[in-house]
Amino acid sequence: ILQTSSNFWSSLSPTLSQLEVKALLVIDNASAHLEVKVKQYIAQHFISFNVPPYSCQFNSIEHLWSVLKGNIKKLLISYPAHIDEQAWHGLVLQAWFLIQPQVFEAMVAANR
Repeated sequence: ILQTSSNFWSSLSPTLSQLEVKALLVIDNASAHLEVKVKQYIAQHFISFNVPPYSCQFNSIEHLWSVLKGNIKKLLISYPAHIDEQAWHGLVLQAWFLIQPQVFEAMVAANR
């Protein structure tokens, strides 16, 4: 099941209402964090710390996520429009096992 900013924050809200102090939230530059409603929600419930932008080409794990997401998109074509959680887990596993060993070898080499 895909997580959207609205259902993420609504699922987090009951927990936040039980906190006696504001929690520290480290925020990256994900587009969901830049939505007006999300910014307002964060300001109400958190002390926020914004992480500066970085160059994803220097972070090898970002390349792996990109390959995984690409595999998921290719596989989604053969799935129905709405899939249940079990099918979603199967799809992600299938996408993971499609990643070629060279991708992992390049990650290791980049971090030496």
